[in-house]
Amino acid sequence: MNILAWWAKDTEGKPIVHAVMTNLPANWQTYRLGSRRMWIETVFRDWQSGGFHLDESGVTDRERFARLLLPLVIAYVWLVAVGRWVVKRGYRHLVDDGAARSWKYSLFQIGVAWKERLGSYTQALPMVWILYR
Repeated sequence: MNILAWWAKDTEGKPIVHAVMTNLPANWQTYRLGSRRMWIETVFRDWQSGGFHLDESGVTDRERFARLLLPLVIAYVWLVAVGRWVVKRGYRHLVDDGAARSWKYSLFQIGVAWKERLGSYTQALPMVWILYR
């Protein structure tokens, strides 16, 4: 078993270490896969326990499940874009309390929380489709 670790910077510019345990060799290709894995695990959490509860859908037929995924992916991308918009505008503190180190929501969950916040004020969710780097 290998542990691949690398330094990055958080949103405040402070150094942070990321690490992935793997059975692959510790080289730059594994680093690229490992850095992508962090994002993939967030997506799985959002699709299961963090939002859509896809694991509780009860759909067992592959074709029906594939048809379910298309609108789910569209909604997911849209809510991630809304969440990113909320963060870029500086509104994150309105839906994710606490200091920056204790933030626990993904961009998707921020988008969902923003939708619920606007819904409580009977405001429509903006059609945000901005792609950021």
